[in-house]
Amino acid sequence: MKKALILVCLLLLLSVSAQAQLLPSLRLGAGGGFSGSSQTTTVLGRDITTTYAGFNLGGKFKATIPLVPLTPMVFVNYSSFSLTTENVTSDIRSTMLAYGIGAELVILPLPVISPYVGVDVGLYSASSTAQNATTTTRTGVGVGLGAEISVPLVPIAFEVEGKYRLSNLLGRQEGERAFNYFQVSAMVMLKIL
Repeated sequence: MKKALILVCLLLLLSVSAQAQLLPSLRLGAGGGFSGSSQTTTVLGRDITTTYAGFNLGGKFKATIPLVPLTPMVFVNYSSFSLTTENVTSDIRSTMLAYGIGAELVILPLPVISPYVGVDVGLYSASSTAQNATTTTRTGVGVGLGAEISVPLVPIAFEVEGKYRLSNLLGRQEGERAFNYFQVSAMVMLKIL
């Protein structure tokens, strides 16, 4: 009897999930996590490593189209980094404001968890508290993996994502170093539709 009841519940969950996948869906989310990077420069023949570590806050809006595994999305993200050079933490902070568009390709559409590969392109505005620091805006990309956890008929979903961001891929000035960072974040997604 228990096995039959479990089987009926699983079939009902799969049926509801299949119907939910046939309807368009809009989601709006917010969350945050960890951002970090490490850069090595050579000064007078000696390699010096600078570590950037901090937090990120962000938001995302995405639209799921029925029977299409590609989900378009719009994002905004703010990261704040503190700098450590040769095990000495400085009071200099760097920030990065990124916003743009992207897409997520669902790798394996399951009823509750949907892992995906995500790619986005956007504008990255970097600034620093260092003396004579200026704000620069460059075009960059983000590439990563994530998963959305969504129970059918529940208006809230959760998302976990890891992305590698190349913040000044295009528009870099001569002598400007590349600044790439890794970002891990979790979001609460509200199902609007």
